[in-house]
Amino acid sequence: MMEASISDPARDVLRAMDLFDTGDGNTFAQRLSNVGKVAPWSPEFYHLIKLMQDNITSVQSLLLMEEGVDKEDEAHISQSIDLILGAFMPDCLIQNYTEAIKPNASFGSNSRTFLRSSSRTIRRFESFENVSASDIGIIESAISNIRNDMKDLQLEKADFARDALVRGCNEISFILARINILGYSRIRAPAIDLGAFIYAISRELEETNSQVKIVKSVHSFKEMYNRIYEMYKAASMLKLGYEGASWMLTRLAGV
Repeated sequence: MMEASISDPARDVLRAMDLFDTGDGNTFAQRLSNVGKVAPWSPEFYHLIKLMQDNITSVQSLLLMEEGVDKEDEAHISQSIDLILGAFMPDCLIQNYTEAIKPNASFGSNSRTFLRSSSRTIRRFESFENVSASDIGIIESAISNIRNDMKDLQLEKADFARDALVRGCNEISFILARINILGYSRIRAPAIDLGAFIYAISRELEETNSQVKIVKSVHSFKEMYNRIYEMYKAASMLKLGYEGASWMLTRLAGV
């Protein structure tokens, strides 16, 4: 069952800031590593930074969708976002975390006030329901089923899709393991991409009359996608994408 709380990218960033405040470590890099469960300066560490930066810049993109935003508003939004992104600059990562939470610093009170006020505007364009631990477990199980189907699958034309599908599954697993600081907004894009890859693989198997079936993957994807769609159903911009994915799933296996 879905939890009642509604969130958005601005709230996701705020939640991450709160967790960094109580995290272990003197520097921001140490706290990011500990809270994000990645080794410091590892490829996963930098990937986590990239995903967090994506969350922050999505706040800017959504705010600029508001009707009536003028040049002065744009400048204020841009300055506020740049200030928050500054926390991930190399010199800021290695400074004491207390510097990052000063009033005019990246994670200071001014940035947090900006994010809280932005949340109300953003929810007109994108919001989502936080899901329960059991729903996350269902998504993780679906990812595992898809990975297992792809393990020994041999393809010619659609081999690229199999590799991309596995990478997409790995990306969702990475995000789910760090959902506390990344939030649910990062799941949507890789999850929707999985559908296109499954479709490409199924078409090749169908065209070659292969005896190999990936119906389990199709069913798992549908179950996962339905839960992710439920999270985002408040965002009307996703309706067309969901309808397209539903048609594709029906075309694949009559599910």
